[in-house]
Amino acid sequence: MPKNILIAEDGKSTRQVLSFILSNRGFIITEAITGKEALVKAKAGLPDLILLDSEMPEMSGYEVYFALRQDPVCKKIPVLILVANTNTFDMPTRSVPPAEFLISKPFTAHDLLQKVGMALSLFSKE
Repeated sequence: MPKNILIAEDGKSTRQVLSFILSNRGFIITEAITGKEALVKAKAGLPDLILLDSEMPEMSGYEVYFALRQDPVCKKIPVLILVANTNTFDMPTRSVPPAEFLISKPFTAHDLLQKVGMALSLFSKE
């Protein structure tokens, strides 16, 4: 059964590239443009994986991540956060995902698919 991935990215071209790469690998894609929309779609659709841009309108990717981790149903969904630069990104003071759950922009299709595969293999919804 194909896995469902929620892509939350406000940049149209990045969202299209992510969707193209992942849909060509057989994933079912749902898209969100704002942080609030991502949170609503995550709770409604319970995707197998969420890709969050760190900087989005209404709620940042980090704020969405923290909200998901507080939700008893969504807290087990693996989340990958897209950041402009994993060496210098502005990390919130609260706990953030470990570095292996960050994807640096720009990314390659190989790196993206490797991180997606790793995240899906490490987590499972209960």
